[in-house]
Amino acid sequence: MTGCVVVVGAGGAAGRAAAEAIVASGRTVAAVDLQAPEIPGCHGYAVDATSRDAVRALAAQLRDEHGGVDGLVHLIGGWRGGKGFTANSDEDWEWLRTMLVDTLRNTTLEMHDDLVASPSGRVVIVSATAAANPTPGGANYATAKAAAETWLMAMADSFARKQKDTGLRAAATALVVKALLTPAMREEQPDNAFDGYTDVADLAADLVRILDADPEEINAQRVDLTAS
Repeated sequence: MTGCVVVVGAGGAAGRAAAEAIVASGRTVAAVDLQAPEIPGCHGYAVDATSRDAVRALAAQLRDEHGGVDGLVHLIGGWRGGKGFTANSDEDWEWLRTMLVDTLRNTTLEMHDDLVASPSGRVVIVSATAAANPTPGGANYATAKAAAETWLMAMADSFARKQKDTGLRAAATALVVKALLTPAMREEQPDNAFDGYTDVADLAADLVRILDADPEEINAQRVDLTAS
């Protein structure tokens, strides 16, 4: 695919790595976070993705400035949990739902039609192995991740239905990790092997690969990165 790729959560380590890799692949990158990220070669936007109105305004701005949205990479994440099942608090659930699910709903709802109209629309999220294998203390987190996956798969089905007569051009894909590994984590714990973790640089490379892949092969797919 070519065109404009929106990276939501571009201010974090994973988002920055993704934005840098995508712009290096020759695409236009709209880097989005609460504060406009300053990433060489990217266009920074300060947007609160928890606000549907703010995301709607962003989508309109991207249409004016870049002709629309051709890709959406959702990298707003975070984890909260407790020591046991009853430690799953209402406060943690509200935060996780807002960050992991609501921001995905807002961005996909406002950019869906652009992605369908694009010659090569792509949506990618990062999910977690916890969605399929939850722990008692991580029930809130696992439920939010599972909800995000379900939402994404519904979008994938929408792409298939919208383009059934013209051939599939758009795809929605979940990249599944155990956890992400950042340079700061390596620096803080140099003796930790971080078994099963996915380095944000490797994630960025996988994101570019998904952007380039045949939509028939990746739409509605969960791609497990823990074995790579």
